[in-house]
Amino acid sequence: MNVRVIDNLSDLKAIVPQWQALLGEVTEQNINYEPTPLLSVLSELDYEGWFVVTVWDADELCGFFPMESAKRLPLPIDQFASLFKNHFMSAVPLVRRTVQQTTLDAFWAWLNKSPAKIFYVSELLPSSALGQAWLSTGQQSGCVVKTSLTTDRAVASLTSLSFDQYLQQTMSGKSRNTLKRKQRKLEAAGRWHHTIIDCPHPGLDDALVQLIDVEANSWKAGAGSAIKLNPGVGRYMSDMAHHAANQKRLVLAVAFVNDEPVAAMYSLINDSKLLVYKIGYNERFSQFSVGQRLMLELVRYGITRDDITSIDSCAKPDAEMFNRCLPERQTVREYQVSSKHLISQAAVLAVEKSRRLRVWLRR
Repeated sequence: MNVRVIDNLSDLKAIVPQWQALLGEVTEQNINYEPTPLLSVLSELDYEGWFVVTVWDADELCGFFPMESAKRLPLPIDQFASLFKNHFMSAVPLVRRTVQQTTLDAFWAWLNKSPAKIFYVSELLPSSALGQAWLSTGQQSGCVVKTSLTTDRAVASLTSLSFDQYLQQTMSGKSRNTLKRKQRKLEAAGRWHHTIIDCPHPGLDDALVQLIDVEANSWKAGAGSAIKLNPGVGRYMSDMAHHAANQKRLVLAVAFVNDEPVAAMYSLINDSKLLVYKIGYNERFSQFSVGQRLMLELVRYGITRDDITSIDSCAKPDAEMFNRCLPERQTVREYQVSSKHLISQAAVLAVEKSRRLRVWLRR
Protein backbone atom coordinates (compact mmCIF):
# COMPACT_ATOMS: atom_id res chain seq x y z
CA MET A 1 0.00 0.00 0.00
CA ASN A 2 1.19 3.52 -0.74
CA VAL A 3 -0.26 6.88 0.30
CA ARG A 4 -0.70 9.91 -1.93
CA VAL A 5 -1.93 13.29 -0.66
CA ILE A 6 -4.03 15.31 -3.13
CA ASP A 7 -4.62 19.00 -2.43
CA ASN A 8 -5.94 20.50 -5.69
CA LEU A 9 -9.01 19.99 -7.86
CA SER A 10 -7.19 19.10 -11.06
CA ASP A 11 -5.39 16.14 -9.43
CA LEU A 12 -8.61 15.10 -7.69
CA LYS A 13 -10.50 15.12 -10.99
CA ALA A 14 -7.76 13.02 -12.57
CA ILE A 15 -8.53 10.06 -10.27
CA VAL A 16 -12.32 10.10 -10.79
CA PRO A 17 -12.33 6.74 -12.70
CA GLN A 18 -10.55 4.97 -9.81
CA TRP A 19 -12.67 6.88 -7.31
CA GLN A 20 -15.87 5.72 -9.03
CA ALA A 21 -14.60 2.13 -9.06
CA LEU A 22 -14.03 2.32 -5.30
CA LEU A 23 -17.65 3.29 -4.59
CA GLY A 24 -19.06 -0.13 -5.41
CA GLU A 25 -16.63 -1.84 -3.03
CA VAL A 26 -16.75 0.35 0.09
CA THR A 27 -17.31 -0.93 3.61
CA GLU A 28 -19.71 1.95 4.36
CA GLN A 29 -21.25 4.57 2.08
CA ASN A 30 -20.64 8.29 2.41
CA ILE A 31 -22.56 10.13 -0.28
CA ASN A 32 -20.81 13.41 0.60
CA TYR A 33 -17.43 11.95 -0.38
CA GLU A 34 -18.55 10.69 -3.81
CA PRO A 35 -17.06 12.48 -6.86
CA THR A 36 -19.95 14.71 -7.97
CA PRO A 37 -20.89 16.09 -4.52
CA LEU A 38 -17.33 16.48 -3.23
CA LEU A 39 -15.97 18.15 -6.37
CA SER A 40 -18.98 20.47 -6.33
CA VAL A 41 -18.64 21.53 -2.70
CA LEU A 42 -14.90 22.10 -3.04
CA SER A 43 -15.48 24.18 -6.18
CA GLU A 44 -18.37 26.26 -4.84
CA LEU A 45 -17.39 26.81 -1.19
CA ASP A 46 -14.24 27.81 0.64
CA TYR A 47 -12.62 24.96 2.54
CA GLU A 48 -9.25 26.46 3.28
CA GLY A 49 -6.45 23.95 3.50
CA TRP A 50 -8.43 20.93 2.29
CA PHE A 51 -6.65 17.80 1.11
CA VAL A 52 -7.39 14.12 0.57
CA VAL A 53 -5.27 11.28 1.88
CA THR A 54 -5.59 8.50 -0.70
CA VAL A 55 -4.38 4.93 -0.20
CA TRP A 56 -3.44 2.81 -3.24
CA ASP A 57 -2.60 -0.78 -4.02
CA ALA A 58 -0.70 -0.32 -7.28
CA ASP A 59 -3.26 1.48 -9.51
CA GLU A 60 -6.29 0.51 -7.40
CA LEU A 61 -7.72 3.15 -5.05
CA CYS A 62 -8.40 1.54 -1.67
CA GLY A 63 -8.86 4.45 0.73
CA PHE A 64 -10.18 8.00 0.42
CA PHE A 65 -9.87 10.27 3.49
CA PRO A 66 -10.93 13.93 2.88
CA MET A 67 -9.42 16.42 5.34
CA GLU A 68 -9.29 20.13 6.14
CA SER A 69 -6.90 22.23 8.19
CA ALA A 70 -8.06 22.80 11.77
CA LYS A 71 -5.79 24.92 13.96
CA ARG A 72 -7.62 24.41 17.26
CA LEU A 73 -4.62 24.51 19.59
CA PRO A 74 -2.08 27.39 19.61
CA LEU A 75 0.81 25.01 19.07
CA PRO A 76 3.38 24.52 16.28
CA ILE A 77 1.86 21.13 15.40
CA ASP A 78 0.18 20.10 12.13
CA GLN A 79 -3.55 19.99 12.90
CA PHE A 80 -6.35 18.85 10.62
CA ALA A 81 -9.82 17.31 10.76
CA SER A 82 -11.94 14.97 8.69
CA LEU A 83 -13.76 17.14 6.13
CA PHE A 84 -17.13 17.76 7.69
CA LYS A 85 -18.09 21.31 8.63
CA ASN A 86 -21.25 22.98 7.32
CA HIS A 87 -22.29 20.77 4.44
CA PHE A 88 -21.52 17.18 5.38
CA MET A 89 -23.50 14.60 7.33
CA SER A 90 -20.84 11.93 7.72
CA ALA A 91 -17.09 11.91 8.22
CA VAL A 92 -16.59 8.18 7.55
CA PRO A 93 -13.92 7.64 4.88
CA LEU A 94 -14.35 5.53 1.77
CA VAL A 95 -12.48 2.25 2.34
CA ARG A 96 -12.38 -0.82 0.10
CA ARG A 97 -13.92 -3.59 2.18
CA THR A 98 -11.66 -6.39 0.88
CA VAL A 99 -8.55 -4.58 2.14
CA GLN A 100 -10.01 -2.58 5.03
CA GLN A 101 -7.38 -3.45 7.62
CA THR A 102 -4.34 -2.80 5.42
CA THR A 103 -5.90 0.45 4.16
CA LEU A 104 -6.48 1.72 7.69
CA ASP A 105 -2.96 0.63 8.66
CA ALA A 106 -1.58 2.67 5.75
CA PHE A 107 -3.53 5.76 6.84
CA TRP A 108 -2.19 5.61 10.39
CA ALA A 109 1.33 4.91 9.18
CA TRP A 110 1.09 8.13 7.17
CA LEU A 111 -0.21 10.07 10.18
CA ASN A 112 2.55 8.71 12.41
CA LYS A 113 5.35 9.92 10.16
CA SER A 114 7.13 13.11 11.31
CA PRO A 115 6.30 15.86 12.00
CA ALA A 116 3.95 15.72 15.00
CA LYS A 117 0.26 15.79 14.07
CA ILE A 118 -3.12 16.15 15.77
CA PHE A 119 -6.14 14.80 13.92
CA TYR A 120 -9.74 15.70 14.83
CA VAL A 121 -12.36 13.09 13.87
CA SER A 122 -15.71 14.80 13.33
CA GLU A 123 -19.12 13.35 14.23
CA LEU A 124 -18.45 9.65 14.36
CA LEU A 125 -21.40 7.41 15.27
CA PRO A 126 -20.93 4.43 17.61
CA SER A 127 -23.02 2.40 15.12
CA SER A 128 -20.38 2.84 12.41
CA ALA A 129 -18.35 -0.39 12.42
CA LEU A 130 -15.84 1.17 10.03
CA GLY A 131 -15.51 4.25 12.23
CA GLN A 132 -14.83 2.16 15.31
CA ALA A 133 -12.31 0.01 13.40
CA TRP A 134 -10.63 3.22 12.20
CA LEU A 135 -10.12 4.44 15.77
CA SER A 136 -9.10 1.03 17.07
CA THR A 137 -6.46 0.66 14.35
CA GLY A 138 -5.16 4.11 15.25
CA GLN A 139 -4.73 3.12 18.89
CA GLN A 140 -2.97 -0.06 17.86
CA SER A 141 -0.55 2.01 15.77
CA GLY A 142 0.49 4.02 18.83
CA CYS A 143 -1.84 7.02 18.50
CA VAL A 144 -3.61 8.51 21.51
CA VAL A 145 -7.38 8.68 20.90
CA LYS A 146 -9.52 10.84 23.21
CA THR A 147 -13.20 11.75 23.06
CA SER A 148 -13.45 15.53 22.75
CA LEU A 149 -17.25 15.92 22.60
CA THR A 150 -20.30 13.72 23.16
CA THR A 151 -23.78 14.81 22.18
CA ASP A 152 -26.95 13.28 20.77
CA ARG A 153 -29.79 14.00 18.36
CA ALA A 154 -33.24 12.77 17.38
CA VAL A 155 -33.55 9.65 15.22
CA ALA A 156 -36.20 7.02 14.50
CA SER A 157 -36.16 3.35 13.52
CA LEU A 158 -38.73 2.54 10.83
CA THR A 159 -38.62 -1.25 10.74
CA SER A 160 -41.78 -3.37 11.27
CA LEU A 161 -44.14 -0.46 11.94
CA SER A 162 -47.14 0.92 10.12
CA PHE A 163 -47.48 4.70 10.11
CA ASP A 164 -50.44 4.56 12.53
CA GLN A 165 -48.41 2.37 14.90
CA TYR A 166 -45.53 4.80 14.64
CA LEU A 167 -47.76 7.75 15.59
CA GLN A 168 -49.23 5.90 18.57
CA GLN A 169 -45.78 4.96 19.87
CA THR A 170 -44.23 8.37 19.21
CA MET A 171 -46.90 10.89 20.16
CA SER A 172 -49.27 11.03 23.10
CA GLY A 173 -53.01 11.11 22.53
CA LYS A 174 -53.02 14.78 23.57
CA SER A 175 -50.31 15.62 21.00
CA ARG A 176 -52.17 13.76 18.23
CA ASN A 177 -55.39 15.62 19.07
CA THR A 178 -53.55 18.96 19.04
CA LEU A 179 -52.14 18.14 15.61
CA LYS A 180 -55.63 17.26 14.34
CA ARG A 181 -57.02 20.59 15.59
CA LYS A 182 -54.23 22.45 13.79
CA GLN A 183 -54.97 20.41 10.68
CA ARG A 184 -58.61 21.52 10.71
CA LYS A 185 -57.55 25.16 11.08
CA LEU A 186 -55.04 24.76 8.28
CA GLU A 187 -57.68 23.26 5.98
CA ALA A 188 -59.81 26.33 6.64
CA ALA A 189 -56.93 28.50 5.40
CA GLY A 190 -56.45 26.49 2.19
CA ARG A 191 -55.77 23.08 0.69
CA TRP A 192 -52.80 21.29 2.24
CA HIS A 193 -50.91 18.95 -0.07
CA HIS A 194 -47.32 17.85 -0.60
CA THR A 195 -45.04 16.33 -3.20
CA ILE A 196 -41.97 14.10 -2.81
CA ILE A 197 -39.29 13.82 -5.49
CA ASP A 198 -37.00 10.80 -5.14
CA CYS A 199 -35.71 10.14 -8.67
CA PRO A 200 -34.83 12.10 -11.85
CA HIS A 201 -37.84 14.34 -12.39
CA PRO A 202 -38.62 17.41 -14.53
CA GLY A 203 -39.89 19.16 -11.41
CA LEU A 204 -36.68 18.71 -9.39
CA ASP A 205 -35.21 22.14 -10.11
CA ASP A 206 -38.54 23.83 -9.35
CA ALA A 207 -38.74 21.97 -6.04
CA LEU A 208 -35.24 23.17 -5.13
CA VAL A 209 -36.30 26.76 -5.85
CA GLN A 210 -39.37 26.25 -3.64
CA LEU A 211 -37.15 24.94 -0.82
CA ILE A 212 -34.88 27.97 -1.13
CA ASP A 213 -37.83 30.38 -1.15
CA VAL A 214 -39.48 28.74 1.85
CA GLU A 215 -36.24 28.81 3.83
CA ALA A 216 -35.77 32.49 2.99
CA ASN A 217 -39.10 33.16 4.76
CA SER A 218 -37.83 31.62 7.98
CA TRP A 219 -35.49 32.74 10.76
CA LYS A 220 -32.53 31.59 8.67
CA ALA A 221 -32.71 34.70 6.52
CA GLY A 222 -32.13 36.94 9.53
CA ALA A 223 -29.32 34.68 10.75
CA GLY A 224 -27.59 34.87 7.36
CA SER A 225 -27.66 31.10 6.83
CA ALA A 226 -30.47 30.93 4.26
CA ILE A 227 -29.51 29.24 0.99
CA LYS A 228 -30.74 32.27 -0.98
CA LEU A 229 -28.01 34.35 0.65
CA ASN A 230 -25.33 31.78 -0.26
CA PRO A 231 -25.42 31.03 -4.02
CA GLY A 232 -22.52 28.58 -3.79
CA VAL A 233 -24.52 26.46 -1.35
CA GLY A 234 -27.46 26.49 -3.75
CA ARG A 235 -25.32 25.29 -6.66
CA TYR A 236 -23.80 22.54 -4.52
CA MET A 237 -27.24 21.41 -3.33
CA SER A 238 -28.46 21.25 -6.93
CA ASP A 239 -25.46 19.15 -7.99
CA MET A 240 -25.96 16.84 -5.02
CA ALA A 241 -29.72 16.57 -5.63
CA HIS A 242 -29.34 15.49 -9.25
CA HIS A 243 -26.55 13.08 -8.30
CA ALA A 244 -28.62 11.50 -5.52
CA ALA A 245 -31.82 11.42 -7.60
CA ASN A 246 -30.05 9.44 -10.32
CA GLN A 247 -29.39 6.75 -7.68
CA LYS A 248 -32.79 7.08 -5.95
CA ARG A 249 -31.03 8.42 -2.87
CA LEU A 250 -32.75 11.83 -2.79
CA VAL A 251 -35.97 12.56 -0.90
CA LEU A 252 -37.04 16.16 -1.55
CA ALA A 253 -40.40 16.98 0.03
CA VAL A 254 -42.33 20.22 -0.44
CA ALA A 255 -45.67 21.05 1.22
CA PHE A 256 -48.18 23.62 -0.05
CA VAL A 257 -51.21 25.52 1.12
CA ASN A 258 -53.12 25.98 -2.11
CA ASP A 259 -50.23 26.76 -4.50
CA GLU A 260 -47.94 28.43 -1.97
CA PRO A 261 -44.94 26.42 -0.69
CA VAL A 262 -45.00 26.51 3.11
CA ALA A 263 -42.49 23.83 4.16
CA ALA A 264 -39.72 21.82 2.52
CA MET A 265 -37.19 19.14 3.47
CA TYR A 266 -34.13 17.98 1.56
CA SER A 267 -32.95 14.53 2.63
CA LEU A 268 -30.42 11.99 1.39
CA ILE A 269 -30.23 8.21 1.75
CA ASN A 270 -26.89 6.88 2.96
CA ASP A 271 -26.42 3.24 4.01
CA SER A 272 -30.19 2.77 4.54
CA LYS A 273 -30.47 5.93 6.68
CA LEU A 274 -32.55 8.91 5.61
CA LEU A 275 -30.46 11.93 6.59
CA VAL A 276 -32.34 15.22 6.86
CA TYR A 277 -29.96 17.77 5.39
CA LYS A 278 -31.96 21.01 4.94
CA ILE A 279 -35.36 22.10 6.18
CA GLY A 280 -37.39 25.27 5.85
CA TYR A 281 -40.85 26.54 6.61
CA ASN A 282 -42.70 29.79 6.07
CA GLU A 283 -43.10 31.40 9.48
CA ARG A 284 -46.48 32.87 8.46
CA PHE A 285 -47.80 29.31 8.74
CA SER A 286 -45.96 28.30 11.91
CA GLN A 287 -49.19 28.29 13.96
CA PHE A 288 -50.28 25.26 11.91
CA SER A 289 -47.07 23.27 12.63
CA VAL A 290 -46.42 22.84 8.90
CA GLY A 291 -42.85 21.69 9.54
CA GLN A 292 -44.00 18.96 11.90
CA ARG A 293 -46.73 17.86 9.47
CA LEU A 294 -44.24 17.55 6.64
CA MET A 295 -41.77 15.71 8.89
CA LEU A 296 -44.46 13.14 9.65
CA GLU A 297 -45.17 12.79 5.92
CA LEU A 298 -41.46 12.07 5.51
CA VAL A 299 -41.76 9.35 8.16
CA ARG A 300 -44.81 7.93 6.36
CA TYR A 301 -42.83 7.86 3.12
CA GLY A 302 -39.79 6.23 4.76
CA ILE A 303 -41.94 3.44 6.16
CA THR A 304 -43.04 2.53 2.61
CA ARG A 305 -39.46 1.97 1.41
CA ASP A 306 -37.65 -1.26 2.21
CA ASP A 307 -34.27 0.39 1.64
CA ILE A 308 -34.81 2.97 4.42
CA THR A 309 -34.47 1.58 7.94
CA SER A 310 -34.14 4.79 9.95
CA ILE A 311 -34.34 8.59 9.87
CA ASP A 312 -31.57 10.77 11.31
CA SER A 313 -32.41 14.41 12.00
CA CYS A 314 -28.72 15.47 11.78
CA ALA A 315 -29.86 18.27 14.10
CA LYS A 316 -28.87 19.80 17.41
CA PRO A 317 -30.07 18.06 20.60
CA ASP A 318 -32.66 20.75 21.34
CA ALA A 319 -34.29 20.78 17.87
CA GLU A 320 -37.89 20.76 19.11
CA MET A 321 -39.69 19.75 15.92
CA PHE A 322 -37.43 16.75 15.34
CA ASN A 323 -37.63 15.75 18.99
CA ARG A 324 -41.43 15.60 18.74
CA CYS A 325 -41.43 13.48 15.57
CA LEU A 326 -38.39 11.23 16.04
CA PRO A 327 -38.52 9.44 19.42
CA GLU A 328 -35.06 7.87 19.75
CA ARG A 329 -31.64 9.38 20.45
CA GLN A 330 -28.40 8.82 18.52
CA THR A 331 -25.13 9.33 20.37
CA VAL A 332 -22.58 11.35 18.41
CA ARG A 333 -18.92 11.69 19.34
CA GLU A 334 -15.97 13.72 18.18
CA TYR A 335 -12.40 12.63 18.81
CA GLN A 336 -8.98 14.19 19.19
CA VAL A 337 -6.18 11.94 17.98
CA SER A 338 -2.46 12.46 18.34
CA SER A 339 0.16 10.81 16.20
CA LYS A 340 2.64 8.72 18.21
CA HIS A 341 5.05 11.67 18.24
CA LEU A 342 5.70 12.61 21.88
CA ILE A 343 4.89 16.31 21.39
CA SER A 344 1.45 15.68 19.88
CA GLN A 345 0.68 13.01 22.50
CA ALA A 346 1.59 15.41 25.30
CA ALA A 347 -0.68 18.08 23.79
CA VAL A 348 -3.70 15.76 23.49
CA LEU A 349 -3.23 14.38 27.02
CA ALA A 350 -2.91 17.93 28.41
CA VAL A 351 -6.18 18.93 26.73
CA GLU A 352 -7.86 15.84 28.21
CA LYS A 353 -6.64 16.69 31.72
CA SER A 354 -7.77 20.30 31.32
CA ARG A 355 -11.22 19.16 30.20
CA ARG A 356 -11.59 16.84 33.18
CA LEU A 357 -10.51 19.63 35.55
CA ARG A 358 -13.15 22.01 34.12
CA VAL A 359 -15.83 19.32 34.55
CA TRP A 360 -14.73 18.72 38.16
CA LEU A 361 -14.77 22.46 38.98
CA ARG A 362 -18.34 22.80 37.66
CA ARG A 363 -19.62 20.17 40.10
